[in-house]
Amino acid sequence: MKIKFIIFYFSGTGNTWWVTKEFANIIEEKGNQVEIYSIENEKCDDVNFLKEKIREVDALGIAYPIYGSTAPKIMWTFIEKLKEASEVIEEGISQRNEEKTRISFVITTMALFSGDGALVTRKELETIGFKLIGAINLKMSSNISIPYFPYNPVEKEKLEKRKKKAIEDLEDFYSDLIKEKKHLEGRWNLLGKFGGWMQRVGMDWVL
Repeated sequence: MKIKFIIFYFSGTGNTWWVTKEFANIIEEKGNQVEIYSIENEKCDDVNFLKEKIREVDALGIAYPIYGSTAPKIMWTFIEKLKEASEVIEEGISQRNEEKTRISFVITTMALFSGDGALVTRKELETIGFKLIGAINLKMSSNISIPYFPYNPVEKEKLEKRKKKAIEDLEDFYSDLIKEKKHLEGRWNLLGKFGGWMQRVGMDWVL
């Protein structure tokens, strides 16, 4: 039986769009179904649209760039819409085959450090009714361009290597998801968790 995936993503400059597209290609190549939507698409403001889209899926994914070891504000706002949609269809979900676990996963892109930024939405996704079993951080190009800054956008050759590795990592990630095997990057990294917490505190103070 084919597994139905849906992925909602936000991409500021294209990195997250690219990894989402590549992951969708992997899913389809393996014979499963997938739909991807930018959360900036006006359809994603419609709770009824979201209700219909998540009603019958087996796997729900969200993808976003790491902003200060957390998700961008626009993604948090979207997750609230997903929660609203899930409340509307709660009865319908309860009538599904309860032996079949509905899973969720998170894909993030980063330039240098993600902390535990792929796990910060865990509680919300599980509230919606999808057990989080996958979280992956992919190192892509920096989008910061400041003279003499050490993390300016990478050169083409280096970026191609990162893209190749990202695809390999996504292949492994997919294999774990299909087996319902937990793949939660940052889960046991205490330094990453502490660094992520520090970044989020700093971002809250700045903003």
